[in-house]
Amino acid sequence: MTPKSTLRTTALAALFVLAFATPRAVTESVADRDYTFFEPMTERQLNFTKPIEDRNLSFTISGKIDKVLLKRGETVEKDQLLVQLEAKEAKAAVDQLKVQVQIAKLNIDAARETAELAEAEFENHKQLRETNSASPIEYERSRIQFELSKIEQSTANEQRRNRELELKRAKATYERYALRAPIAGRIEDVVVSEGETVEPHQQVILLVVTNPLKVDAKVNIAEAMKLKLGDKAWITASLPGFTEPMIGTITYKASVADAAAETLVIGVEAENPNGLPAGSNVSVEFTAPKPLAAARGPAE
Repeated sequence: MTPKSTLRTTALAALFVLAFATPRAVTESVADRDYTFFEPMTERQLNFTKPIEDRNLSFTISGKIDKVLLKRGETVEKDQLLVQLEAKEAKAAVDQLKVQVQIAKLNIDAARETAELAEAEFENHKQLRETNSASPIEYERSRIQFELSKIEQSTANEQRRNRELELKRAKATYERYALRAPIAGRIEDVVVSEGETVEPHQQVILLVVTNPLKVDAKVNIAEAMKLKLGDKAWITASLPGFTEPMIGTITYKASVADAAAETLVIGVEAENPNGLPAGSNVSVEFTAPKPLAAARGPAE
């Protein structure tokens, strides 16, 4: 073997040692390594807030949008009109029945006056008959007129009740063309425009209530079993201006745990006067957090 061949063999052997004998920790940095940490869960977990109410509003009938009375971001009161469908025929039916109800009321007044007059004439003929001053025919005629007037009065009352019932039904039909707020809240989204046609149960408006807020916190089962409904909870957000914990109350405790994560859902509700947005990441604690000054330690 020539010196040149010996040198080549030695170099190859050195490369082999570097490639296979050197520990991996020597060839890769700490930042390049893929570590997975498994830490036990505690009662302070990162969760997110939810609206206490979150409702998709829709019509139960199809129709054409006549008016959209509010924009997203506006607050509404319960029963406030939000969107109106075109309802000319339904409104005309209501107006017509209102007139018929008024006519029925007038008919009742007329029937009552007729009955009162017939009763007076009958009483008069009754007295005359007792003194033989009225003929039997006149007496019978007044008696029959009185009985007929009572029937007409009863019929007029029945007609009025029927018209009022028809009006009530017509108003209920007309009301189906109006979309009202079922609760007080905030319009988060409006997904229709005037002139657009909608189908039954098609989403029209998203209405939310974010005061109070709620959080479904995933808590370690062992910790969750110590908690009960009505216990206090402290919700802390990391957003600027919302670092002060909100004090809430446990309103729900799940009966089924997540076996894989070993957690149980604990529902918490808290007043939200400062307007923390729903969907904000928050931490939830079930013991009162230490004051900030105490957490920092004594002043140096």
